[in-house]
Amino acid sequence: MKIFYILFVLSVPFLGGSRAGRANVFEAGACVRTDTTALAELPLPVVPQTLLTIRERAAYVIEHFWDAMDFSDTFCSRNRAFMEQNFVNFISLFPHAGQEEVAVAVKHLMKIAEADPVAYTLLAEMAEKYLYERESPMMCEEYFLLFLEEMAGTPVLDESAKVRPVYLLEMAGKNRPGMQAFNFTYLMPDGKRQTLYETQGERLLLVFYDPDCGHCRDVMVALQGNALLRRLANTGRLTVLIVDVGGDRSVWQRSLTTLPETWKPAFDRDGVREREGYVWRDLPAMYLLDDDKTVLLKEASLQTVTAFFSELDSLGSY
Repeated sequence: MKIFYILFVLSVPFLGGSRAGRANVFEAGACVRTDTTALAELPLPVVPQTLLTIRERAAYVIEHFWDAMDFSDTFCSRNRAFMEQNFVNFISLFPHAGQEEVAVAVKHLMKIAEADPVAYTLLAEMAEKYLYERESPMMCEEYFLLFLEEMAGTPVLDESAKVRPVYLLEMAGKNRPGMQAFNFTYLMPDGKRQTLYETQGERLLLVFYDPDCGHCRDVMVALQGNALLRRLANTGRLTVLIVDVGGDRSVWQRSLTTLPETWKPAFDRDGVREREGYVWRDLPAMYLLDDDKTVLLKEASLQTVTAFFSELDSLGSY
């Protein structure tokens, strides 16, 4: 299913007849067996004409997206290519609906998928691949949490199979946007100690890194070269707190000369990761906080942080 067609469905009301309001009105052939065993994508449900906004239409489509899917038909439910394409089509609609509607749709999907434990596990794998792995352009931890909540409570998975989703659910629930960031103590270059909550700043870019990490060094160079963030740091509108979590204080001290004077270098003396105050998938890990240390962005890329401030800048807020 092409993305432009999905967007068309959301933006243009169908000119259907009296059946348009029914959830079970579909285009032909959801899962087609042919001589070459080719499979069609699931058809989109016909959206009632009474639903006019994109959010309403998206909510309806994701709620009924899987209505044509029979999870007891393992020819379809266990076909990875078929399931993966439809899963991607499904989650591509999430940003157009509200979080509550997405939660309902995810709960519905995982409930009906319990008819086939193999398909259920396949959906769980795809949720992690597309919504949790940082390399995915569709990554969104808030959406992934909805799948984890279902996996943690399903009778389909035994206790050993639930260990990973339960752990990820606990870890992903830390330092979410809107929550106050976990407080910790760090060491400053002069040997004094300070806590995160004591660190002043209208906006605070908290960066966990390891000086011996090649990728970290590359990101640090890119961060230093970012004109917008450099301007904000130079004018005191952004505090950049760079926390070495590599564990070798001598390496940290040698690396200090490579950091801009406007940045605030720190050494993690609390073992913040060992205490599971912060859990990151790889380094560097960036968090953007406001002045009361509420999380605005979690494990954000440099591009995401830049986009955040660029939008504020375009509105005249910076």
